[in-house]
Amino acid sequence: MIDTAGLQGFDTLLREPTGNRRASWSTASYQADIVKEIEQLLALFSSSGGGGESSTDPFMASLMSEARAADALFARAFSGANGSSSSNGTASAGSASAAKYSGASGGGKPVASYFMTHLQKDFNLTPSQASGIVANLWYESGGMHPNMNEGGHAGAPTSNMGQGYGVAQWTGSRKREFLDFAARNHMNPSSVEANYAFLKHELQTTHSDAIRAVKSTSTAKEATLKFCNVFERPGVLALNARYDALAQVMPSGNSVMV
Repeated sequence: MIDTAGLQGFDTLLREPTGNRRASWSTASYQADIVKEIEQLLALFSSSGGGGESSTDPFMASLMSEARAADALFARAFSGANGSSSSNGTASAGSASAAKYSGASGGGKPVASYFMTHLQKDFNLTPSQASGIVANLWYESGGMHPNMNEGGHAGAPTSNMGQGYGVAQWTGSRKREFLDFAARNHMNPSSVEANYAFLKHELQTTHSDAIRAVKSTSTAKEATLKFCNVFERPGVLALNARYDALAQVMPSGNSVMV
């Protein structure tokens, strides 16, 4: 029989980044502790008579397999990008990244400008096309508030996956994926960087069709409609309100076709 204290210790360690000692937690120390704990679990499994994947006990074989997979996963995860700031000021976020946001807190035009700038740079969009995306985000979050819960309450995300969160008001499985993404990359889900990083991640992967749709447009209103239909897919379109948001996010000058 395995001493359950070993498994409990592993569970505690996995929860450590969100526990009471979060302020003192560091990536390097966490990596060392997690690898040590996995090694101890492997030793426990072996000494318990499990014998590895060749064990006649399917449960023990499964535990050994999972522990070794976790060992390899952590080795890969911490060998490269892990959410810390790099020398060029970019915060890594798995397959996506977000440049450091240095504007005023509280949402509004500084956040809209940040999203506009990086959407154009990362996806080669025109100002009109980027405006269409950001107008939707402005509407969804009540003014580009990265920490907005559905219903107008700003703050940490609630545990209700049915309640939207963030600039895109991610809901359901997409909210779960956003929170997991932020945790995996050691980012605050209420931050501008985490919101942009996950948006970029979706637009590069699961929702790349939204970028293709936006790139087919020539005016900001067309881009707003396309992004709404393909990416947001709301129950209520509220197109007039989304079009009104364009006035808040469009840059001045003649670079934007309305």
